[in-house]
Amino acid sequence: MEYFSFIPRYLHKQFRSTLQPLKKNIAIQEYLRGIFFSLPLQLLFLHFRKYQVLLLFWAMLFATVGGAFMKTFGAEALFLAPEYMGDVNAISAAIVGVAIGIFIMCWNVTTFILFSRHFTFLAATQFPFLKYCINNSVIPLTFLFYYLVKAYG
Repeated sequence: MEYFSFIPRYLHKQFRSTLQPLKKNIAIQEYLRGIFFSLPLQLLFLHFRKYQVLLLFWAMLFATVGGAFMKTFGAEALFLAPEYMGDVNAISAAIVGVAIGIFIMCWNVTTFILFSRHFTFLAATQFPFLKYCINNSVIPLTFLFYYLVKAYG
């Protein structure tokens, strides 16, 4: 009703059937607008707009795990079957996991330093870096999902 408050009440019942599709359309547009202007999507767009060199590291990781980068040297095996002291075991997987975690945190720190001036409202929140890391997790979570699919697939 709040969208059509300009219509008198006696006419509203008469035109209710014609207004319902319009009301649904406005609600869908507002929902899509909210998704488009959400912080995770805006951060993703900002990564592609500025400092594309940083995205090369992610492209290299995706290509390495996928087997498209340095396949002849066995770079894919460094991620999918890591060895430590000649054995593939939990310690070697933990070392790879810690290395990926350090890379993700370096990514978050670097992009926070570069892009925090674009999101000044974060300074007014409690734990701004944590909120930034959560919203900046689109690319890292995509990589982790891709890595797990390749590792178990």
